[in-house]
Amino acid sequence: MELPEELRFENLSTPHSATLHTVKTQPVSFSQSQVRFEVPRQGILNSTAIVEWSFKTTNSVQGHNFPLGVGCLANIERAVLSTQSGRVIMDNRNFGEKQICEEVFRDAEYSHFLARYLNLSNSTFAYTGPRESPAENACIRFSGEPKDIIGVEAPYGRRWTTPKIINLGGQYSPSGSNHGTPAAIQQVRVSLQQLFPFLYGVQLPVNIMEQLYIDIYWKRDDAVGKVVVKRGAEAHVTGGVVQQEDCFLLSDHIVYDDPAVMDKIAAQQEAQGGLKFQYKDYVVQTISSQAPADATIQEYERELGCSNYKLTDIRNVELKNTAGTSLELLGRYYSDGDNLRSIQLSLNDANFNPDNNNTQMENYSSLAELYNVKPYIPRPMYCNSGGKQDGAVPNGLQSLLLGGQLFNGKDQLVNVAGKMNLLGYNLQDDAGRPFQMGNTPVRLFYKKTQGGIGTNAPQETIAAGSLQYYFIGYMRSFMVAPSGRVITSEYD
Repeated sequence: MELPEELRFENLSTPHSATLHTVKTQPVSFSQSQVRFEVPRQGILNSTAIVEWSFKTTNSVQGHNFPLGVGCLANIERAVLSTQSGRVIMDNRNFGEKQICEEVFRDAEYSHFLARYLNLSNSTFAYTGPRESPAENACIRFSGEPKDIIGVEAPYGRRWTTPKIINLGGQYSPSGSNHGTPAAIQQVRVSLQQLFPFLYGVQLPVNIMEQLYIDIYWKRDDAVGKVVVKRGAEAHVTGGVVQQEDCFLLSDHIVYDDPAVMDKIAAQQEAQGGLKFQYKDYVVQTISSQAPADATIQEYERELGCSNYKLTDIRNVELKNTAGTSLELLGRYYSDGDNLRSIQLSLNDANFNPDNNNTQMENYSSLAELYNVKPYIPRPMYCNSGGKQDGAVPNGLQSLLLGGQLFNGKDQLVNVAGKMNLLGYNLQDDAGRPFQMGNTPVRLFYKKTQGGIGTNAPQETIAAGSLQYYFIGYMRSFMVAPSGRVITSEYD
């Protein structure tokens, strides 16, 4: 059962002229916990539609930021696409944390240019030069605006800050609600493709579907690092809010000028007994583990469920401490790699990996297989070895003594080195077919060993517990029946 080519992202065999209708939709309900949009039922929904909003911090000091790795995506806790009949097509939970696994795979154009405008993230890096800090020449640092030792702009600075364009401070509300009054407000956006990734491949015929709803659950700004990270020594004041007057859905709807094209889609829907959309969704498992008795090794075993699912991949991020320690630059959106982490999976009672002793480079290679694209993670940011331990990131002590490579007044060695240590495994075969689970659940065997082979600092110990997120991808589907009613299936 194949979708009409008009609903897929591909060149049409026969080009058709079409009219694009742009619709700005206000929420049907709004609060600081949740916003709901009713998707206009016009033509074919172009999946490049966006949700736009503005966020106002309670901080009077200019220069606070969203967490640098994910930007405004930290403002979203959960995104749900559902129908009028109550069917849930996708429920994207722990949205901000999952973006840690997604943003590093964006192309250079997006990371270096678009991200700063769209989501106010700053996840690009540069090498230091001898004129910036001779003692830290050729270290990896965050890219940003140079400052001299007293914070004044300089062509070759020793301190660096986020670009003004992504600062939460001194901005005006796009809606004009704060016209003439500078406030810590920035307008941001997220695409429906980011909220619901299956839309990267298809477009929805909303004109022949029952009513669709988009629900976004906001993450509350009740602790530093959840939504906002502070700059310099200024205290962070919680309580930032989403501005209702600036929140809307901006969608494009394709209507083919020839009625026969739209009729063909409806006819195929009727002939096939419905239009079937196959896509990848995720189950999220959260594990909180206590500090081990032996500070050199930690191991545990868990069941992750997913019996009878068709699995595509598994991803893992780890925060320090059982509640998830916040970092001064990345907030709660990082994955700790101070030690060597390794995962073994038992699938249908057979081990996925040869053993549970992967090296950091084996972990990185497995991660790159998720999209057949190497993630944009400099080695010092990925792992302890060759990074934090070996002086590849500006050293905090040197920064303080020499006015060196602080970023937003924060030590980069502590806050960034080894803090992008994502784990990921592609579970599909060489033909791209998912792994079919039987009646037994996925079993996880996790091991963390004292890591680092550096010469400039002692090895890290496993002195604290951790909070871990496991994102398990699987195939599911939904059918748009001839009546327009949507029918979902967990087992595709």
